[in-house]
Amino acid sequence: MKNLFLAFILLVIAFTSQAQISQQYQQMRDRELYSNSVLFGKETQVLGASYLNYDVKYYRLNLRFNPDSTGVPKYVKGSVTTYFTTEIPNFSQINFDFAAALICDSVKYHNVKLTGGNVVKVIDTLRINLPSPITTQGTLDSVTVYYKGIPPVVSDFGGTTGFVNGGTGSNRYIYTLSEPYSAYTWWPCKSLVAYDKADSLDMFISTPSTFRVAGNGKRISETVTGSDRMTYWKHRYAISSYQVALSVAKFVQYPTVPAIVNIGGTNMELYNLLWSSTNTANAHTALDRTADMLTVFSNRFSDYPFKNEKYGHYTFGFSGGMEHNTFSGMGSSTYNATSDWSVIAHELGHQWFGASVTCGSWRDIWVNEGFARYSEVVYLEGKANNGITTTPFAQRNSYKTAALAANAKPIYQADTSTMTAIFSPSVYIYERGAMFISMLRKTLGDVKFFQALKNYQTDPTLQYKNAFTDDVKRHMEAVSGLDLDEMFNDWVYKKGYARYQTAKWNNSGTQIVFQLPQTVNGASDNTHFDMPIVIKISRTAPALDTTIVLFDKNGVLYSI
Repeated sequence: MKNLFLAFILLVIAFTSQAQISQQYQQMRDRELYSNSVLFGKETQVLGASYLNYDVKYYRLNLRFNPDSTGVPKYVKGSVTTYFTTEIPNFSQINFDFAAALICDSVKYHNVKLTGGNVVKVIDTLRINLPSPITTQGTLDSVTVYYKGIPPVVSDFGGTTGFVNGGTGSNRYIYTLSEPYSAYTWWPCKSLVAYDKADSLDMFISTPSTFRVAGNGKRISETVTGSDRMTYWKHRYAISSYQVALSVAKFVQYPTVPAIVNIGGTNMELYNLLWSSTNTANAHTALDRTADMLTVFSNRFSDYPFKNEKYGHYTFGFSGGMEHNTFSGMGSSTYNATSDWSVIAHELGHQWFGASVTCGSWRDIWVNEGFARYSEVVYLEGKANNGITTTPFAQRNSYKTAALAANAKPIYQADTSTMTAIFSPSVYIYERGAMFISMLRKTLGDVKFFQALKNYQTDPTLQYKNAFTDDVKRHMEAVSGLDLDEMFNDWVYKKGYARYQTAKWNNSGTQIVFQLPQTVNGASDNTHFDMPIVIKISRTAPALDTTIVLFDKNGVLYSI
């Protein structure tokens, strides 16, 4: 996700019950801690253990939206069917995150409506007690929740996330933006962890016939019956609940006939659903670069991970962009100029770093955002001649300037209790994350660095699954043969930065001797940063320019 105005938004948290929201955030923190402990093999029992006793396999959403509804344009009504496997024997209760403001009409289990005593709402949790325990661990089962209501406003980011309606008159719209925790505000699911991905997803969305629907996966059908339109989106890749996305508006499709992009021998559709106000020649120029971006990133990172379905963009009301599997939501200001490209490249980069391989914990969000930010540089290095004048150096230098000015926090996000805590200030996970990736590239060299990224993307334990900081380190070390433990510890988990301000050198014949004492700057909790140092050596007679890379490991310089 990229919010163009993140640093300038005044965030106001206004909830009717401080005790309730405190409890809700405590649950978020506890579940996040629990998910970390489980994935690292440390079974610490905290609140939310029963939440992790099942593994989601499939979601089917069958919902009705109408942005023009009189009085209640945010009203949602329908059902969600969840297939799951049990992670423990004698499984007897399944819990979903489900906003207190939504109404559960009924729950069906094995096509039988459960009695009222088997379905309990506790704040933002729907607890479903099964009629009898599932005795065998690993059993596949399903449950269907029928519900309705007006999704609550998410106060983080000024109410621009969650389930949002906007526009006026004939230009009304609805969109969802669920990262990190807001999926529960509009459908029953597991929304408070990023790692439990469904293997697949179907969405059957009913709207008035004048509206069209953007969604994940392949658009199988749009059927108009009388005054209604039913749209079926089919997604057959793993997906996190926060990546499940819908938008309803009077979209115009550009191009009318989808463009075809060949990814590794597979022809894939590429198209956009735009508000009529954003369906401009300038937007077309900006969006038409996407095919080139897909080619560049597929060459550098591995094939576009959802090539059997599609890629594209849809206009929504957020001020920046938000990646969702196969379809990125884009604010109206992000592609309305011929010079615009960075947000488009950023959200496409997320299809590898965020959608396919997703951070396993919100503490490791830089694994999504740092790589997506650095993808902008990667595109500038490999782009076609398409009117973009920004250079890779200028783009990377802008990251460096921002990263050096931010020292109060490390890249790793210790506080994941709210969206605000995770994403603001954004510089730590975006620019500082991207600059750390740039240093990894210099440390490994281009060939090994990009091979490590391809290995990371195609690793069967990570692809369409989740990754932590240690997984990035593991692949960088495997290709390079280097011990990067201290470098990751210094830059990901600690504050501040290093400077070399009193460098000295001399030559003895054909040898050059360097003295590069490092100083630690900023509000740092570190005494030394392991890092690469790039040195350019120039000679006028005879003319000779060369660049070497040294590695400063605890004050000792090594050639790499």
